[in-house]
Amino acid sequence: MKDFAKFLFVCGFAFGFANANDAECLGGDAKECFASAKAYEQSGDNAKAQEFYQKACELNYAVGCNKAGAIFASKQENKNAKTLYLKACDLNHHESCVNLGEIYENEGNCNKASEIYKDTFENKKFKPAQAKFEALVGNEKCMSDEIKRQKEEAQKEIDAKIKALKPLEALEDKACEPGDGRKYYLQGINYENNQTVSEAVMLKVFQKSCDCGEAKSCDEVANIYMKNYNNLSSKDRETALNATKRACDGNIVTGCQKQIVATERSMGIFDIKDRQEKERKIDELKEKIVVLTANHEKLCKAGSGLENALNCHWLADFYLSTGRDHEVAEAARLYDRACGLDINGSCYMVGKIYLDGHNSRTNPDDTINVDFGKARAFYRKACDADVKIACKNLGALYTLSEFEKDCDANSSDACLQAGKMHAHGNESERYFQYIAPNLAKAQEFYKKACELNNYEACNIWGMNAAEIEYKKESYKYDEAKNALFKACDNGIEKACANLEKWIELRDLENSCEKDSAEDCFKLGELYWNGYGRNAYMIHIKPDGRKATKAYKKACELGNMRACNYAGNVYYKGDVVRQDYDIALEFYHKACEGEYASACRNAGAMYYDGVGVEKNMAKATEYYGEGCDLGDNSERYNSCEMYKKAKNAK
Repeated sequence: MKDFAKFLFVCGFAFGFANANDAECLGGDAKECFASAKAYEQSGDNAKAQEFYQKACELNYAVGCNKAGAIFASKQENKNAKTLYLKACDLNHHESCVNLGEIYENEGNCNKASEIYKDTFENKKFKPAQAKFEALVGNEKCMSDEIKRQKEEAQKEIDAKIKALKPLEALEDKACEPGDGRKYYLQGINYENNQTVSEAVMLKVFQKSCDCGEAKSCDEVANIYMKNYNNLSSKDRETALNATKRACDGNIVTGCQKQIVATERSMGIFDIKDRQEKERKIDELKEKIVVLTANHEKLCKAGSGLENALNCHWLADFYLSTGRDHEVAEAARLYDRACGLDINGSCYMVGKIYLDGHNSRTNPDDTINVDFGKARAFYRKACDADVKIACKNLGALYTLSEFEKDCDANSSDACLQAGKMHAHGNESERYFQYIAPNLAKAQEFYKKACELNNYEACNIWGMNAAEIEYKKESYKYDEAKNALFKACDNGIEKACANLEKWIELRDLENSCEKDSAEDCFKLGELYWNGYGRNAYMIHIKPDGRKATKAYKKACELGNMRACNYAGNVYYKGDVVRQDYDIALEFYHKACEGEYASACRNAGAMYYDGVGVEKNMAKATEYYGEGCDLGDNSERYNSCEMYKKAKNAK
């Protein structure tokens, strides 16, 4: 009897509650625990069902975790539900992963829900999670206040653009006024540069400009249509060819060049059946091009006004379009001049020429060597003027060495970019040297960027550091944790999501320091059990000593359950020196505070004579106290043991 009572006591400590009726469940059979839970559920005893589902869960039976989580979720006890769903998810019960995501979604934590759904369908191949992931898009309840604010700001910007574009809706019906042709042309070029409207809107603007007499806009209309000429309707083909003719008639050299091509190919209105007439027309157009190039060149050099700059740009477009070897250098020269006269598209074009380079086959003087420095300078000017494609290309021009150099000069963004290049490597040898992935090197740059207050880098560095510690099984998370807190505290939501359990731990520590008995007890629970999920920052290594310290403080502040737990720790002697006197002292205090399990534990010590002289009178007294406090729900409870102790006197 002594050994059996002691065995019951130890089991009671391990599970934190009295033993199950089912012997197989008591012996550690998770399926029997689950079967008992199902039976209780069918009989309508949800409290007992929940208890046994949790016991099955503690024995790593995933379905038990899921069922227990569902019961908590039905009672809106989300914290407990999430804990159980998370354990089931980690045990590869995919439905639980989705259930966990749904709780976060309903709480409005869109990032966390998205992360769970995405991991479940990408890594665990559970298709229902994909549907949940896709359904998150636009879900108002799942948006944070900041995301909603950003969405509202974005909508305001869109509304402003729509408002600005509304006058364009009636462009076809609006009469042309002096200067409208050039005005609409410049507006269309601006749209083309900053990519704020669709191609259909640009076409409408250029068409109106063309109708108002701006010949270059007719050429732009032709350019838009010609991109997809073979798939155009006969009406649109006719429009494109008419625009080409109007451009050439308006003395735009690129328009005449298009007309030559169209005539050679007998396209639409330029289909001339008579061979001699066709050759005559082409020769006529070529002669006109010679005159027009001279005129464009003359106007380009004549001054520094808008008209001069545009003629430089238009002639450069022509030279680049011919494909003739020696004219690429001419195009670069003209784009350079136009860029200097604030034609922003020209800055992008000359930057592209320096990026690609040109090896002249006919004249070495016309060779343009690849020059990243010049390309970057021109792209930078274009990007600053909101030429979007220039901004996209600008980032590709920095080599790793340049990022590292700028990082040495304390550019946090350069440190971040250098870290990314080291982390992911680069196999392209055109713009960069080959870079082998090197996480250790990347971490050096991420860490410096974080120290320079680049909070994105703090998140990346912290997550990588946590994963490295996890793989080493050293679990020294202090530096990683500090970096993630820095990122989280400065608006990086992903860092906050990754820190979820650590944030809870920090809050509990702060609350415990302020003498909250309940939070000291919760802190002890978290330290005792630890918390682990995958290889990331949420992993918290169990720490029995810190748990004991928290239990003792909670006990001092009047939490009797914590007193009982502290007694268990000293009774077992696994994380502190075993001391039955201290254990009994904590049990006495908890029992006096009317915590029934502590009365039973004290009674067991006197019953078995563990750490004290065997004393049936004392055992009877404490078992009686436990029974009076309601410890009578299991087979070997205080009431049952009270009878045994009384009869053994």
